[in-house]
Amino acid sequence: MATVNPFEALTNPNFAKESEVALIGMFSSRIKSSFLKKILNRTLTEHIEILNFFKFGLSHEELAAGTVDSNVDYEVCRNIVAIHRFNCIGLKDQQRSANESSDVYCNKLIGQVITHIRIRAYASMFFRKKRITVEEDYIFYPPAYKLFAICNRARQILLDYKEDDITFLAEIFGKIMSALILIEDGFLANAYPMARAAIEIYLKWLCLSEEPQAKNKYIKLNEFQVQKYCADGENPQGLVDEYYSNAKHQSGILSYMHFGWVDDIPDYEQYVSEKHYSIDGLITYLKKKWIHTENNESFGIYFDTIKALYSRCHAYTHGNISSAKYSLVEFIDLSMMLTMVGRHTFFVLCEKASAKPSVIIEELGLEINLLSAIDEDLNKLDWIAQNKSTEMFETFHNYKK
Repeated sequence: MATVNPFEALTNPNFAKESEVALIGMFSSRIKSSFLKKILNRTLTEHIEILNFFKFGLSHEELAAGTVDSNVDYEVCRNIVAIHRFNCIGLKDQQRSANESSDVYCNKLIGQVITHIRIRAYASMFFRKKRITVEEDYIFYPPAYKLFAICNRARQILLDYKEDDITFLAEIFGKIMSALILIEDGFLANAYPMARAAIEIYLKWLCLSEEPQAKNKYIKLNEFQVQKYCADGENPQGLVDEYYSNAKHQSGILSYMHFGWVDDIPDYEQYVSEKHYSIDGLITYLKKKWIHTENNESFGIYFDTIKALYSRCHAYTHGNISSAKYSLVEFIDLSMMLTMVGRHTFFVLCEKASAKPSVIIEELGLEINLLSAIDEDLNKLDWIAQNKSTEMFETFHNYKK
């Protein structure tokens, strides 16, 4: 990497051109350079208003901390490359090339980039300026980028939230955010335990949302868990006599501590006939109950997908799998589970808090609905999941210009 004298920008007439060549070259292994240059130039010239979303004035604190937020060209390039590569998942090289020559596709891509820039105050402003790994820039892929924004918007809403499920919601979004940070750093396999925890908390939250008696028991059993782990594994006094001895179903005491609260859900046994004290039991309960009460079979597909994704977390969480051959496989898995959980939780939070699911920029008269924005990405993820193959992942990772 060539070094540059800072005064060269003032004296070298070719400095700007040389800097552009260097910038475009940083992404040359993942995108056609001439295409990146074309989209970058069109974005900056046709949408000069994006500069409003970057902060150029510096405070003494920002100068001291080195948190300068003015590298517009570089961030726009990261967005272009990541969004384009996400759009091209599942396409043959010839299809990708055709898109790169299509004005319709180029306009769509620029529109996607502009959306990212508009919500960057909830997303990329928090991202690393220098990544730990040089792997794919997955955090800028649309599902991860928008989900990060959703988490930050949710945290903002939760500041004034007064309902008694606030702990569940904070934990769900906290786990999702933790997984996204690991994805940003390139440690996708390490994000599975966080995704698994997010699913578990999400399912418990759904089961307990209308069951105050079961929720009270859940809190008490959680207290027993803390006492047990703080007492070198000894069962807390009262756990066995007052609770475990009255369990409705046979199980180990650990399973009961985690899930014994389901005994206080009146219709639980109506829908669950086995594995009562387990995640499988919770999924079965929610699936059958929602199909019955909503008269909608699509809930069966939804919870079957949740169950399949949760099971994939198991091997990563317990160390049977260290990583996949293709990192894109892990990204699709994680994006599916995190987006499904995060989108629905955010929707319910906004409904309960009477809050808009949007990023609002009042001074520019803009409002970006984050639920609508991420729905297109969820549809794309679902399509990839339905059509994935070794050939698809090989084509993606063996990119040819």
